[in-house]
Amino acid sequence: MDQTAKDDDYASDETYLANPSCASRTDAQLRPPPATLMPVDRRDRDLIRAWREFATSVRVQTGASLVSWADYLATGRGRADERTLVAPVVFPAFAERLLSWQLGRTLAAEISGVEGRPDFTPADAVTHPFVFDTKSTSDWTTLGGHDDQVHRYLTKGHPRIRQVVVTNLVGIRVFELENGTLRDTLRVNLAGLLGGTLEQAAALPDAARFVLFVDRFRFRHLSRPEKLARVREAHAWNPPFEATSPEWVLERLDSVVQALSKDVAALVDSGALTDVSIVPGYQRPAVLRELRDLEERLGGCGFRSNPISRFG
Repeated sequence: MDQTAKDDDYASDETYLANPSCASRTDAQLRPPPATLMPVDRRDRDLIRAWREFATSVRVQTGASLVSWADYLATGRGRADERTLVAPVVFPAFAERLLSWQLGRTLAAEISGVEGRPDFTPADAVTHPFVFDTKSTSDWTTLGGHDDQVHRYLTKGHPRIRQVVVTNLVGIRVFELENGTLRDTLRVNLAGLLGGTLEQAAALPDAARFVLFVDRFRFRHLSRPEKLARVREAHAWNPPFEATSPEWVLERLDSVVQALSKDVAALVDSGALTDVSIVPGYQRPAVLRELRDLEERLGGCGFRSNPISRFG
């Protein structure tokens, strides 16, 4: 689909926003303009249902009231709410529930001031060569005016950043670079999928686009061999655009230590350290001293009470 055709898809929404008589959006008004309905399979319908359930279950503060995200959007009053609602509340919940990310482990939140780094960066940039950048609902589905920022992410973050997802949970836009030129490769009108019945919403073109978005930008689980292959393929660290939050780095280090500790405990319980075919008797004193030293440095909770002490 060329750029003109994509813009035409959203022209009616932009015209609607420009109409000062539209003080609010009811359920019917959230529905996008009539479009050709498409055949829907069960998985696609389930994803649209998940989005609609998410939008009606997530609660946000507006004034003195707590309302659902769907009701918040239905007021029709886009706000400057990126730092108060979209980034800290709604997008993290969306990323975890619909895209299977774990904030603080597989996805890092980078709160760094005025447009310094992308807002959310995957831990594994080889498997997930993209970033998420959140915006205010005042941008509605157009999400315009951010080309310079997105272009900078893609040029200075290359090759670890190949796509930038810009979203305010009203709409989604995905950008890539082609021969140095910024291209808008995918648009999704999320608000439009909240109107009408589930069957009607699931048959809209935006439903198919949303399914494509989820497939492309969800978290991908890898086997150990796949992880090793990704490490070998990894490009050099890119300090200006990598996740640098100290809390996130500590969380990652803690998860590594916990994984190693669990692995070692399993080996000890299986008798690996007393198996002379693995650790000859003459090596045991040196291995024990090293294990005790490592446990002390890692802040262990009592070497003598651990089954590993039987090794001595």
